[in-house]
Amino acid sequence: MKTLLISIVILLSNLSIVSSAKELEPEELFVNDEVGFIRLSSDGKYLAYTVRKEKTDIVAILDIMSKKQTLALHMGENKYVGNMFWGNNTRLVIEPAKIYAGYETPFRTGDIQAVNYDGSDNTLLYSIKKDTTKAKNRAVGRFHFIQNRLKNEHEYIMLTTYDNLLSTRRLIKLNIYNGNFSLHERSSANEAFFVLNDSGEPIAQSGTLPSYDNEILYKNGKDEWTAIKHANDYTLLDVTGDGQLVMAKEKDNNSQDLILLNRLSGKENKVASVLNAEILSAIMDKQNNLIGYVIEEDIKHYVFTDENSIEAKFKKVLDKNFSGSGARVISESDDHAIKVIEIKSDQEPGKYYIFNNGRVTLFDQQIRKVDRSQFNKMQPIEFKARDGLLIKGYLTRPKGVNISSPMVVMVHGGPFGPRDSWGFNRRAQLLSSHGFSVLQINFRGSGGYGKKFEEAGYKQWGLAMQDDLTDGTLWAIKEGIADKDKICILGASYGGYAALMGAVKEPDLYQCAIGEMGVYDLPMMYKEGDIQERESGVSYIEKKIGTNLNELRKASPAFNAEKINADVLLIHGKRDRRAPIEQFESMEKGLVSAGIKHEKYILEGEEHGYFNIDNLIKVEKMKLAFLKKNIGN
Repeated sequence: MKTLLISIVILLSNLSIVSSAKELEPEELFVNDEVGFIRLSSDGKYLAYTVRKEKTDIVAILDIMSKKQTLALHMGENKYVGNMFWGNNTRLVIEPAKIYAGYETPFRTGDIQAVNYDGSDNTLLYSIKKDTTKAKNRAVGRFHFIQNRLKNEHEYIMLTTYDNLLSTRRLIKLNIYNGNFSLHERSSANEAFFVLNDSGEPIAQSGTLPSYDNEILYKNGKDEWTAIKHANDYTLLDVTGDGQLVMAKEKDNNSQDLILLNRLSGKENKVASVLNAEILSAIMDKQNNLIGYVIEEDIKHYVFTDENSIEAKFKKVLDKNFSGSGARVISESDDHAIKVIEIKSDQEPGKYYIFNNGRVTLFDQQIRKVDRSQFNKMQPIEFKARDGLLIKGYLTRPKGVNISSPMVVMVHGGPFGPRDSWGFNRRAQLLSSHGFSVLQINFRGSGGYGKKFEEAGYKQWGLAMQDDLTDGTLWAIKEGIADKDKICILGASYGGYAALMGAVKEPDLYQCAIGEMGVYDLPMMYKEGDIQERESGVSYIEKKIGTNLNELRKASPAFNAEKINADVLLIHGKRDRRAPIEQFESMEKGLVSAGIKHEKYILEGEEHGYFNIDNLIKVEKMKLAFLKKNIGN
């Protein structure tokens, strides 16, 4: 393969770079006009993408050869794109989302629309009215996963539709021109997703039982649904062109095997093994042959089992031309001639190139107006917890700082499954540009390090999971990274819980704590929030958090506020369903009763996160001011 010849051509906008101040401002990092979805038609002729402007998304289509725009579709005020993909080479399928009265966050509407590459035949294909009559006027309804297009039937796509209050899901065959549809399959597994072959036939489904155990079913040689035994040990990844299931299988020694399961014989064939890591996804070629897998240790790795594949050879070329970055193909034509390449790293928020028969042109980039030299490096770290368990994480330090400095412990949410990863982190860049070292710790329970590591966090809220954060903080002090008198802990969701629980358990270690959208009252999880609304959600709480209400109270910051010495800032969305406002109210009640100094900010229309860019910027400024007041910079 020829070495790539890089030729920079600006296609979307004026990407002029100006020198930014040493201290970056939230407005520079959290911008509202960046490219979102990027989808290349399978013949490589058209590139569809979204750009957010004011209170809407714009869907644009670019003719690759002429570099002329053929479509600029405004979704409408308070309307956005929930997902989109090419139904065939000339017709784009869109799943709209909308902001409803009283909310700041858009919800998928249950509609499916389609439009031709030139803007003609813009049609609403499928519509389900929203149901807003449920408790607290929450917007609930039916949603879709667009599964795939049919290679031999260009007028149709397959999609899964489901009701988020019910477990049943349906696989539907939809005509993308006239909206006619037919029911193809109803899920046997609860909350399932289907895996389809090239003809659109479902050959496997993976879901969750009410007990919160996995359920994986596949079509056997008699075309009957067959359940995989010990399904908790398997993760369904993909299907090969000849109908074999690609799965990750857990082993007793905290390793995983990548296997192929023959549906007809039931036999497994081991392809590869990984230790103390998880197989995130399978790498498939255009014929749906398994050619590799992706894992994430300190950084993400693409491991090819077929080094002679076109994909493996091209990845080597990418790594050579864009060394030190996470270069990958995110969309490509069926003949491999045209590709969209994404470049990301700890100091690169994102650049997108179009590869067209050996020539590479710059399409767009994230955070256009900040010089990349202003961004700080993120380095992997590791330490031993008090019980000897190896814990990993990441450290982002201000430029030129090699002595102990003010430090922020930034805790990820979840907690089970999500993890912090190496790469560009806007909040870490913001804080480090203002003089704070940022420590991110993948405590036990985090994903990516194997099933045994994740299960080590079960029923350890406020216990071993919290101790891992404490031990990481103490490690940073010992290593001369953190000034022991200038440390704050913050986080959102579970991270908000851990921030306040850290202030409870270690009153002399943290000078301040910031909780965003946190769960502070663990017994309340059985009564309030969207987790307990599902039978499997109750099983989740019982299995991973615990059932002993007295122990849960001991592990709840809301019931132990009197132990806090740190200054506290609480931020919460009034429309939050995951961690409802009652969680905030319980925490504040505890703080007031204990006479603990605290600040608070309620966002009236936000849910479990910040969608409104103005709200996000305001919150980030508030957090910066709070940190500077408490631990300086």
